[in-house]
Order: sequence, then structure tokens, then C-alpha cells
Amino acid sequence: MVRLNDPYLLLAVDLINLADPDEAGTGMRIADDLMKAGFFADDSALPICLQRLNGLLADPSVCSAELKGLLNRASNKTWSIQYDLGPRQFLEALKTALEAYIRRHPPGSRAN
Repeated sequence: MVRLNDPYLLLAVDLINLADPDEAGTGMRIADDLMKAGFFADDSALPICLQRLNGLLADPSVCSAELKGLLNRASNKTWSIQYDLGPRQFLEALKTALEAYIRRHPPGSRAN
């Protein structure tokens, strides 16, 4: 069971503030320029964030309302403006974007 107040999960969800939507509004990409600018200082935490996000999405006891609340708190209720996704699909897109970012920039490879 995932704790919704887990610091790494909250950090993972906070990455929505560093993501850009794709043209269709159904996917996202973590913005390299914002990450490089230091808006997310500890890239060694990214694999743990991904693990927590995977745990959240795999937990059948977490309902859509809880996911929506988590996203609302992280984004000031603006998470759905640029995306045509529900809460679970949005978090799936974030997970995919985080996986892609980690592949492009393995933790520890970024120059600080």
C-alpha cells in the first residue's frame, strides 16, 4: 500500500511542474532545460520517485479522487488544463516521461 504523503511520491508528482505537454495533449516530456537550471536538484532521487509512482499506479486501493487530490495539491489545480487526460492517465503519462528522462539522463550524469 502506497502512502500518499511519501516524500518521494510527492517529489515525483511535483515533476508535473517541470513537464511540457506533447502536441496532442495526451503525453508529456520532462523539460531538460528546467531540470538543468536546477529546479530539481537531486537527480539521484529520480529512480526512487519512479518506484513510488509505479507503486501508486499499481495500488488498486487508491481511487481516482485521491489521485486527483494529489495532482491538485501539486499543481494548484492546473494539471488538467493542458492535457486531455484523467488523473490515472495523467500519472501514467508522468511515469512514462520520467522513465524517458532517466534513460536520457541517468542519475549522476548531469553536470551540476
